[in-house]
Amino acid sequence: MGLLINRAKPNPAGKERMGSEPPTPESLLGEWVEVKNVGNDSVHFSTIQLRHIFFDPSCYATGQSEIYWQGGSDEYLKPQQTLRVHTGQQDDAHRMLPDDMIQADWHGFAGWPHFILNNQCGDKLIVTWRDSFDHSFLDWAAYAPNPAEDAILTRSGNLLSRTGAAVSF
Repeated sequence: MGLLINRAKPNPAGKERMGSEPPTPESLLGEWVEVKNVGNDSVHFSTIQLRHIFFDPSCYATGQSEIYWQGGSDEYLKPQQTLRVHTGQQDDAHRMLPDDMIQADWHGFAGWPHFILNNQCGDKLIVTWRDSFDHSFLDWAAYAPNPAEDAILTRSGNLLSRTGAAVSF
């Protein structure tokens, strides 16, 4: 296996309370998805793509997805390294809170001016990549609706949940 969606923080502090206020750079950088290279080979960043699924108002998956982040660097995600993809802008990286910065080897920035990950319905995240032989691979993980504020969700099977929290679909 190669890449694995390892952890996510879909509901940074204050996200649900902002209402019509524009999100702060700190809060946008606090919404993130972490991908870990659990394989034996390095993966070229330019082949990595992270997507999430769209839901209708009744929280049924529409079957359509959106690119959350796409790699573009000439660098490689080496075995056992992690990439943390933040929703916010790279220019604001200096405003990132320390907890959102630690425990990641690389930081990617999706560059969105608004939140992307779905809290009301939960979300399904998909990472795709290609190896050095141009073979395509995919991994996915999902989390339940209404994740706790500021909780870091950790993978168990294909579910992302708080450590020790029960999750059912």
